[in-house]
Order: sequence, then C-alpha cells, then structure tokens
Amino acid sequence: MIALGLTVGAFLYISALGPDPGAGDLPSDAKPIRVTPVNQAGAKAPESEWLGTMSRAEFPATVVVRSEGAWKAFWRRCHPGDPPQVDFRKNFILGAYAGRQTTGGYSIHVVAIEETPTELVVRFEVTVPGPNDMVTQVLTSPYHLKVVPRSNKKIRFEGKVLEPAGLSPSERRRFTESAASYLRSFWKLDLGGEAAI
Repeated sequence: MIALGLTVGAFLYISALGPDPGAGDLPSDAKPIRVTPVNQAGAKAPESEWLGTMSRAEFPATVVVRSEGAWKAFWRRCHPGDPPQVDFRKNFILGAYAGRQTTGGYSIHVVAIEETPTELVVRFEVTVPGPNDMVTQVLTSPYHLKVVPRSNKKIRFEGKVLEPAGLSPSERRRFTESAASYLRSFWKLDLGGEAAI
C-alpha cells in the first residue's frame, strides 16, 4: 500500500517520465476488444467508462488499475467522492489523463482498445484548442477511464494529439514538436499488481 501511495503521489506532484518504449504500428491480426459493463445477477450494470474535464490529476498519465484497493486510493486522490464499483475479479481499468491545463478546450479520449496475440494496445487522442478558439478561462484536467475484461497480456498505450484547425505553417511546425514532447511526458501508472499491494 505504501508503494501505491508513493506512485499515486508521484503522479500528482512530480514532473513526468519519458516515452512508452516499443510504440509502433499494430500487426494486421489486431482486433478490437469490447468494453462492456459488468452485469451482476439482478443488479443494475455498473458504468463501463468515466469521462470528464475536472479531475485533480496535475500531470499527464496513462493508467492501468488492477485491484479494488488501488482503485479506491487512486479515485479518491484524483476525483471527488467515492469510486464507482468495479468487479476486479473479471475486469480492470485502462485510461488516460491529459494533465492540468490552464483553459478549457482540452479533452482526452480512449478511442480504441485493440488486442493482438501478445498485447492490448490502448489508443488515445488529445484535443487541444486552436489559436482562434474561444475557451473558458478555468483550470481543467481531462480524463477518460474504461472498464475492460481482465487480461494478462502486456498493455501498450499509443497517444496522438489532434492538430487544431487554422495553424500557419510555422505554427504547425511548433505544434508538431510540442505535441511529440507532450506525449513523451506521460507517466505510465500500473496500479494494483502484486508489487503495489
């Protein structure tokens, strides 16, 4: 539990780490996996994803949560209130946080979770405001979390920052460099494995 607290604390309070090694194209036999809510007998199915712009996460991160204890600690650190219920005997959580932003107009979405013979590839996209977009002057911290069936396969995240409309050639060049640097800054959190409990 101490390791979990240190990991989550580092996520919230320390600067980011480097890139995810091994990023690249999927093999042709990759297929999407279905994200479905857990259905317990006679009970309402819990939510299968959470999406918003107002988390407490200060730094960008990809997240894997594998146990109920890790989920409770992580949720309470990054969100108000009690965590949603998840059956970790059958499922676990994958997601991404965009980190603290100084205005509105930012969002992050897990757009695909694809399964290969050896790994799960989680693709996410970050939307940023363009130079001429009207945005709210408020701090935001976008996130997207999904419940997926348990798997022992390696998990790899691949991110993309969507280019806003209206960029000049010089702005496009700066944007490309900035987007690459931002994606390298994502923390890679894997919480609730044996080492974290």
